[in-house]
Amino acid sequence: MERICREQELALLNEAIDTLPQRCREVLLLRKIKGLSHSEIAVLLGISANTVETQVARGMRRCIDYLRAKGLERSRHVS
Repeated sequence: MERICREQELALLNEAIDTLPQRCREVLLLRKIKGLSHSEIAVLLGISANTVETQVARGMRRCIDYLRAKGLERSRHVS
């Protein structure tokens, strides 16, 4: 049963990420999934480290808001 809940949470998280604007989604995935630093992402994408920081924060906020709207509280999977 726990596995099903976790899979459902991951599916919702994927939905949340899919709703992000393209650049925001790209930055968030590079940071949270690939584990790149802000400066590495900035160089890779040709943007400032401050822009990376802003995009990560916006992406996280939008994902949290999406999950809350779907009935989930802030999850450790999103942090």
